[in-house]
Amino acid sequence: PTYTTFSGSPVTLANTYTWTVTNENGDALTSDDYSFDVGSTTNSKFPAIIFKKTNIRYKVTEVHANSCGNKPETQILEFFDAPVISAGPDQDLCFTQNLVVQLNGTVPPNVINPKWTGGSGTFGDVNNPSTTYTPTLQEKNNGLPIVLNFTGQTSLEPPCSTVTDEIRINIKKEILITSSPVKSICTNRNLNY
Repeated sequence: PTYTTFSGSPVTLANTYTWTVTNENGDALTSDDYSFDVGSTTNSKFPAIIFKKTNIRYKVTEVHANSCGNKPETQILEFFDAPVISAGPDQDLCFTQNLVVQLNGTVPPNVINPKWTGGSGTFGDVNNPSTTYTPTLQEKNNGLPIVLNFTGQTSLEPPCSTVTDEIRINIKKEILITSSPVKSICTNRNLNY
């Protein structure tokens, strides 16, 4: 959100506030480029505007009118796509005593300082996109997903300065079978086991 303050209009009339959105040169845009959110109009005091494209430098103008005249103010807004970081696909694994999960995150060139976090287990190298994760015995036994986050830093302003993706590791519970180690059987007899 951007910050706007108003003064000098104790009574709000239908035309006290008038908002327009154009490109940087003042050329008209269409509803494919932007729209006013539900409950907002061009005459709302604080409208919610949805900017739909990243290849436009938007010029937002507000004209504040009262009995003494009107005063326009303009702001230029430009939006950038945040880089996308990937923790890889979720994994469904079977329980084994020595289970080690292979992680293969991907980082675009404009993201730095990748780091793995989450879980209660141990990472091979938290700063390496391709590393391992060793779950704790409790994580292996509880049957709940282990959620790991893969995060990196960008050169963009907050909130786009940090990008994150998560991966869920689903470990199927250990199958335990109780069986006597030795059973004596006689020929021509049914076996009760």
